[in-house]
Amino acid sequence: MFRFSGGERVKKGHYWNFSTGERVRFEEEGILPGGGKDIYLRASSVLVLLVVAPFLGLAYAFFLPTVGIAMLAIAAVRKIPDMIWPGLERISNKGLVKRAGLERLPDSDEDP
Repeated sequence: MFRFSGGERVKKGHYWNFSTGERVRFEEEGILPGGGKDIYLRASSVLVLLVVAPFLGLAYAFFLPTVGIAMLAIAAVRKIPDMIWPGLERISNKGLVKRAGLERLPDSDEDP
């Protein structure tokens, strides 16, 4: 039997109340918490591992590449402005010099 109600005497093992998500573990015989409306399911550790392990593997297989791609994208986005800015600065300075009819831009410390 795998289904038990709250208040029942049970053997040692793992018991899950799926309505609340509560997991109870007994090292020896004991009484399940709650009333008669609380339904607990008994599962051995091996059964739990056989059910949970594939989902953990799937999560690992999905999120590891996703995290790698996200880290690469973040690094690229942070690096692009550093690579582009000096070129934009040179272009804008040459345009300002040409429009102003100057040989070079005045230094910011000097008074115009």
